Amino acid sequence: MKEAIYIEWESCSKCHLMKPHVKKWADENWYEFQNFLFSDVSVEEFQIDAVPMLVLKEDWEVTMILDEEEIVHLVSNK
Repeated sequence: MKEAIYIEWESCSKCHLMKPHVKKWADENWYEFQNFLFSDVSVEEFQIDAVPMLVLKEDWEVTMILDEEEIVHLVSNK
């Protein structure tokens, strides 16, 4: 199972602008897209200190944690 966990802040405009692009990338690459708020207790395990962040998991293991710049690079390059 492949998961793309997008972590955002509720009042972050760049988070909201990036989310549809991340969702589209996840759908095209067969990742199950999940969206969480930075304040959600379930994201504490990833030790996130900034938003937006994207956590990619395969078979329940974290394979990558991407910051804003890395997310832009990921969704803009195939």
